[in-house]
Amino acid sequence: MVALPILTIIIVAVAMVSFLLEKIPIAVTAIIAALLMAIVGAIDLEEAYSPFGSTVTLFCAGMMVVGNALFKTGFADFVASKFEAIGLYRNERALIAVVTAASAILSAFLSNSAVVAIFIPLVAIIANRSQGRIRMPLAIMGAGIGAAIGGIATLTGSTAQLVTQGILETTDGTEPMGIFTLSRIGGPLIVITVLYMATIGYRVGNKVLTFTPPDLLADQKDPNSASEEKPARWKLPFSMLLMVAIIIGFVSGLWNIAVIALIGAILMIVTGCISFKDAIRQMDWNTLIILSAAQAFGQGLTDSGGGQLIADAIVGAFGETSSPWLVLSVFIIVAAVLTNFASNTALTAMFVPIVISVALSFGADPTSWAIAVTLACNLACGTPIGTACMTQTLVAGFRYMDYIKIGGPLVLILAAATALLAPVAYPF
Repeated sequence: MVALPILTIIIVAVAMVSFLLEKIPIAVTAIIAALLMAIVGAIDLEEAYSPFGSTVTLFCAGMMVVGNALFKTGFADFVASKFEAIGLYRNERALIAVVTAASAILSAFLSNSAVVAIFIPLVAIIANRSQGRIRMPLAIMGAGIGAAIGGIATLTGSTAQLVTQGILETTDGTEPMGIFTLSRIGGPLIVITVLYMATIGYRVGNKVLTFTPPDLLADQKDPNSASEEKPARWKLPFSMLLMVAIIIGFVSGLWNIAVIALIGAILMIVTGCISFKDAIRQMDWNTLIILSAAQAFGQGLTDSGGGQLIADAIVGAFGETSSPWLVLSVFIIVAAVLTNFASNTALTAMFVPIVISVALSFGADPTSWAIAVTLACNLACGTPIGTACMTQTLVAGFRYMDYIKIGGPLVLILAAATALLAPVAYPF
């Protein structure tokens, strides 16, 4: 009979292949993997579905509603007017840098997909009004890349770190992250990304983006058009103030982050900033399912001893006298590459339990290793399939190789920076 740790490793390995091939929807694969963990006895049946009501999942759902409501109240108009007021439609390089930075900062607190969804029409409008001075595609890619990397900067920025938080909260010998724990490296990575897109990315983009972009405004109305129905004027400042209050609540630790997010979502609905129907319809259910199921099968790998078995094999391969930093760096690079072809959330759920076990084997701080690898699992800006916010940018007419040529070098640069900064930011 096959030992339980081996069975859980097989389940995770098969799930990984399924994530890469995407012949089966990622959410379905995640659910199957979670159920199999319960069937083989790695976790209780209740543990396979209890994460669907976890703090992490409820927080994510609440912030999706808050983010969508913020944009519905006219945030698009507000951002577009500010961009035009400072004359960004006159300088393409400056626009790309600002779009990348703005999308990164917003994504640190809001849904990455929602941020990109609002920047696509904004960039299209600015390009349309620039009389040829602004080319739309590279600025839209900047928005996608900025959102992908900006999600690294805080605990609330992306679902991958929420998976890690769930693991850290339930694993002996580890400590949960604070709201800005990831900012120690996430902040510098945002700066590197903005500088890259304004220099190397801009030059490469000028060489490879030779196609004629589609007209993204053909079926859309200009947000500044008088014929477009606008929300009540008070809703924009109210929603922005509410968002600030939510962030203050997160930072202060006043209450459980899920409770704060859900209260914010309820206030957005009750005040009419977003209708209940739209709140439900625009919810990213695919992400919520993956997030919940990933917590379950990640726990199964850990509880069964499968993670420790892999850790022992890795330690044996490198040797117990190997540098812990070298081993962690290998994990970071591998995770950074794989995350461009698989779900960030699912990859995090599989890698974090393993690196925790490896860290303990080396006598290193498992929390520091978990955080470093989580950062690497968010570096999905080298392909259009690694994360939803990059997939959204395909509407600008990009080819697959465009992402590799522009975003690929950035992935390697950011992975190297993460490996170099990890021992300083999170001593182990």
